[in-house]
Amino acid sequence: MGDTYCNGNNDCKLIYNLYNNINQNLADQNTSLELQYKKTGEVYSTDYQKSNYQSANVQYYRYINNILFWTYYLFVFVVAIIAIRSNISRAYKALVIGVFMIYPLVINNIEFLLYGVLQYMYAMVKGEPLGGT
Repeated sequence: MGDTYCNGNNDCKLIYNLYNNINQNLADQNTSLELQYKKTGEVYSTDYQKSNYQSANVQYYRYINNILFWTYYLFVFVVAIIAIRSNISRAYKALVIGVFMIYPLVINNIEFLLYGVLQYMYAMVKGEPLGGT
């Protein structure tokens, strides 16, 4: 660092220190960004494989659900035949067959309603608002 680029030795040291501080800050930021990039990559690197695995599970569960659905309605068919051949009144036969047929369509709503009521009662007993921890 000669006197040709700056007006004296003190000015050169000041400029050199300024650029050195800027370069050091950039190097620190790059290191910080690399660490953050590495952490993000580690967190999200398995997402694609996880989604493939879950997609396969969803397809399997849909298949099982279809089998159970049709098995249930085969069971309803057998119950209907037994009810029709029995010596009970027509109204009771219709009621039994109707309850068995609409059961899968309404049970989720009934479960959610009961769960909400129980959750509300628990919150009342505990003295906390719903959703509180």
